[in-house]
Amino acid sequence: EEASPSVHMPYICVREPLKLEIGRVIEVGLTQYVAFYDTCHNSEAYDRCTAIGGEFARINSSEAMLVASLLRLTSQSVSGASFWVAGNCTAMYGGWDLQGQAAPGSVLQRPCNDSLPVLCQRDIPALLRP
Repeated sequence: EEASPSVHMPYICVREPLKLEIGRVIEVGLTQYVAFYDTCHNSEAYDRCTAIGGEFARINSSEAMLVASLLRLTSQSVSGASFWVAGNCTAMYGGWDLQGQAAPGSVLQRPCNDSLPVLCQRDIPALLRP
C-alpha cells in the first residue's frame, strides 16, 4: 500500500554489480584488477589507472600465475594477451607469448612504444568487501 510522503519508514537498497565498459575486472583477496580493453603506449598507461582511482598493477611472483589465469578465463583467450604493469615498460603475459617462450604470468620488458592494454589495481572499497 502506498504511504503518505510524510511517513518515515525503513528502506532497503539493492545495488547492482559494477559494470565496466572499459575492461574486465577480477578480484583477488581485497584487490580489484582492471584489465582495459583498449590499448595505449606505456607513457599513457599510468593516467588510465589514476583515472579509475587505481595504480599500475604490482604483480608479485606468488600472484602472477593466478592473475594471468583469471584474466585468460575472463577474456576466454588462450594466448598472446599481455598488459602494461608496474615497472619501466614492463608487461605481464596473460597467456603464452606468440613464440611460446613466456609462460602466463611472466613479467618482461617490452618496447615502450608498444600498444598494449593496461592492467591496473585498486583496493576494493570497504562497502563492497565481503
